[in-house]
Amino acid sequence: MAQADTPASAEAGRETRILFDIPAGPLANALRRYSILTGRQLLFESRLVEGRRVAALRGLATPGEALDELLAGTGLQVDRVDARTGVLSVSVPVSTSPDVATGLPVEAARVVESRPVGWLTLSGTAVPADPGEVIVVTGSRFARSNLTAVTPVFVLGRAEMEASGAYEMGALLAAQSPATLEFSGQSTHLSAQNAGLTSVGLRGLGTTRTLVLIDGRRTVSNSGNASRFGSGSIPVEFVERVEITTGGASALYGSDAIAGVVNFVLRDGIDGGSALFQSGLTEDGGGAFSVGAMTIGRAFAAGRGHVLANLTIDQVGRIGGDQRDWAQADIALSNDGTQLEADRSTYTSGGRFIGYDFWFDESGLQQGFDPDLDSVSIRPEATVSLPRERQMLSLKARYDLADHVELFATALISRSQSRATREAQTAYYGQDFGPDRVDIGRIALDNPFVPEAIRDAALADGLSGITWRRRFTELGPEYRDIDRATDRFWAGLTGQAAGWDWEAYVGHGRYTQIQLRSGELNYRHIQNALDVEPVAGGAGGYQCRDSAARLAGCVPLDMFGVGSISAQAADYIRATDRLDIDVRQDTFGVTLTGEAVFPGLGAIPLALGVEHRRDQQHTVGDPVTQSRDTGYVDVPDLDAAVDATEAFFETSLTLLSGRPMIEHLGVEFAGRLARYDIESVGGVGSFRLGASWVVSPGLQVRAQIANAQRAPGMNELYSPPRGDYDSVSDPCDGVTPASSGTVAENCRADARIAAVIASDGVFTQSGSSVYAPNSGNPDLTEEGAQSWNLGFVFTPPQRPGFSLMLDAYDIRVDGAISSLSSQSLLRECYGATSLPAANAYCDTIERSQSGQLVAMLNRTDNLHALTSSGVDMRIREGWRVTDGWLHGDWNAQLLYAYTHRLQQEFARTDGSVQINRWDGEVGTPTHRWAGSLTWERGDWQLQWRARYEGAGLDSHDRAAAGDTDGQLFLAVDPWLQHDVSARIDLADGWRLFGGINNVFHDYGPFLPSGTDSGDRRNFNPAYDVAGRTAYLGLRRNW
Repeated sequence: MAQADTPASAEAGRETRILFDIPAGPLANALRRYSILTGRQLLFESRLVEGRRVAALRGLATPGEALDELLAGTGLQVDRVDARTGVLSVSVPVSTSPDVATGLPVEAARVVESRPVGWLTLSGTAVPADPGEVIVVTGSRFARSNLTAVTPVFVLGRAEMEASGAYEMGALLAAQSPATLEFSGQSTHLSAQNAGLTSVGLRGLGTTRTLVLIDGRRTVSNSGNASRFGSGSIPVEFVERVEITTGGASALYGSDAIAGVVNFVLRDGIDGGSALFQSGLTEDGGGAFSVGAMTIGRAFAAGRGHVLANLTIDQVGRIGGDQRDWAQADIALSNDGTQLEADRSTYTSGGRFIGYDFWFDESGLQQGFDPDLDSVSIRPEATVSLPRERQMLSLKARYDLADHVELFATALISRSQSRATREAQTAYYGQDFGPDRVDIGRIALDNPFVPEAIRDAALADGLSGITWRRRFTELGPEYRDIDRATDRFWAGLTGQAAGWDWEAYVGHGRYTQIQLRSGELNYRHIQNALDVEPVAGGAGGYQCRDSAARLAGCVPLDMFGVGSISAQAADYIRATDRLDIDVRQDTFGVTLTGEAVFPGLGAIPLALGVEHRRDQQHTVGDPVTQSRDTGYVDVPDLDAAVDATEAFFETSLTLLSGRPMIEHLGVEFAGRLARYDIESVGGVGSFRLGASWVVSPGLQVRAQIANAQRAPGMNELYSPPRGDYDSVSDPCDGVTPASSGTVAENCRADARIAAVIASDGVFTQSGSSVYAPNSGNPDLTEEGAQSWNLGFVFTPPQRPGFSLMLDAYDIRVDGAISSLSSQSLLRECYGATSLPAANAYCDTIERSQSGQLVAMLNRTDNLHALTSSGVDMRIREGWRVTDGWLHGDWNAQLLYAYTHRLQQEFARTDGSVQINRWDGEVGTPTHRWAGSLTWERGDWQLQWRARYEGAGLDSHDRAAAGDTDGQLFLAVDPWLQHDVSARIDLADGWRLFGGINNVFHDYGPFLPSGTDSGDRRNFNPAYDVAGRTAYLGLRRNW
């Protein structure tokens, strides 16, 4: 039949082929099934389809081809209303003039007026079957509706992105999708390599177990210490939608897809453009942002080609501790968790001397230091949220070389700059440094800068040198400047031949990071500058004793007094540091998708392909920092590469259809074999088996089991120890000769600790910060994950605006690649029944001659297991109100996540299994939801959004330690954030929009230092540190 210009077939040549399975039966049922599979709505009168039946439609086809097949011989056609809506009519010429009342074509208006069966029509226009229903390409090589996919797929669309006012993808996904923000500008302020990085994860299993794709293809990592995608490297304005599939997907996409896949589908096919400017401010200061973007798309060569380009430039300001009252509270939780204590620094700008009783303030030398009165606050100088600037250029092009052969290319270029700052740094006479860990040492009594009163007191006490501690404010704050550059390119050919779709592509990605640090202390230079002598020849004055140090710029260091350090001395003792990271990924892939005919089975959908990738990393650290002469965390040099070659296939089979209670019953199977050039990994395999049972129109039950894997990354395998400092509580702190129990006995078994106890009567920890580097392990094997999910999708035909998806999941990762925390290492060492000398967990713990913790190595290993289980739910409904002042289109959505279990397991020295639970803690609450309510009428739109973090525990370990009645900050209250936004469409394509985020100005719970989930800034990054934020923007579309 002659097909009208329909939403399905208007541009069939550009459409994605979808896997259809429509059983034989009434035409009305077939059209409803078509709409569910394609996400497109058809309006029809019952009289037009009554008594008509169609044959079964199965296999791969575009929506246009499928609709042609369904309507063949019926004498019916579809008149197009818009890109996703059509009206069924008799195949005769119809008027295309708009109906005055509805603005629709006359035939459409007539159908609407009669309120067609199967579709909700209100006030002259139809409400889509589901506002969030789209054809997805993630979770299967066969495109289909997200409401019919076997694998749960969440979709965040373009309209939702624009309504949110968000300018950064990571924050947007964390607020409106199942993904969580694992790295952000609030959580990475002290990170040695990742300051300013944003990255998302799924199921609480971290960023390295979440595979991120761009247009279905792998992409280079944005981190130098793990395979981790930086969500800040892709502009919101160039993304059409984000598809998130949860559960094991290694059979489809390879390594890393254990928790799921996040696929950024880029915009395409725009003929015109848009320009955007947006700016926002926070109520309490800091964090101001501005965004400018332009997108232009054009067809060329008589429509055979198309190019799309976007330029985005944005910036966001720093939020400092001095801009948030709650961040300035100088308190900390006591060790026993029962009371709050003052927490101010006793390292002062003028220095403290001789038992720290002598000290300087702005008025000069003082004696008798009172910590309650004379200590200083450093919290105002902390960074709550890092500043950042970004410049991003994106290009996407395609060109028809011949019939059914298309050339495509994509380029994403991103540049960003961040600065992390913190307070001026400190040192004391016992600070150790260098490979031999020597102390800086005391100040000699004959040092010319020593005040007479301090020298006399030292002589009276019989001291040979002057003890000291000091904050070096003359050097200014410590800062790190991080420049990131990411270049991503893909090019290839796609086409059709003999009924098969094929694609061949190559990809190249490169991430570089240059990090410059300044403001830390060079301890060796301090030692040199304190060791002075008179200038030779009687010329007067003093000089550094070491001649080599003098040639390097050493000048005598005056430590006594506020501002006493000269500019030349400050320059000499200031440590600077440079880190260069270069990560590359090259990929190649070929994919075939079509139908293969098998005897007895007929035509079976089949996808198969091969892929190869090579990952490389070249890291160059700073040699002075690597010598441990400075206060910086050292990053070692690394040169590594990993190659992987993979082959995969996927198929789908219908078992039953068109039966009572079985509209459709089918299975899908996917498998992948991979070969790594890692000796401890070699060849690995993964599979996925899924089933879909359509009980009746509108009710689908789905299930899936999968085996996934993750090969160890280059850093996990080959990295030398990477510097890090952890705050720990020494289990031996407070042990006396009379202390009983396993821990006390193991502590006293150490001769150094025993000597201190014999001398002082008790062992006391002198400081909580311990050097705890992280190390790779070349013997690592791959992780193996077994997962299942079971759920249903409910889309009742009588409520076409409604959909409900509910899925339970369980993921177990065996041989999980991780390392124990420093505190866990101490617990396993001193809490075991075996003596430390025979305990493997004690091997990496280093103590000084005085028994104090000096260092401990956190070595990556294949631990016992990780487990994540829970339930995800999504409800959406669209409706129209026709009367009253609230008349208009309404849409509501609720995303709910229930975390049943999230835990780590590892074997203890006695053979038992230790479980570290995270479910129900701050950051991983048992209950989490996000919701929205949208109203539209004409040119107006209003939207309310909410995000809920359920109540949680600060730590399961704290809760299990004993009596919880007197524990402060153990139980943390739930938190609810409200956002509102509005927009109005003006003439000539202009749109004015704005909004207020965190309407009620709720920063979240106060979590001080000393809690497991808080820090010195008194908050956890899972909540909102910006507070109430207002923004306004202007967009022009043409």
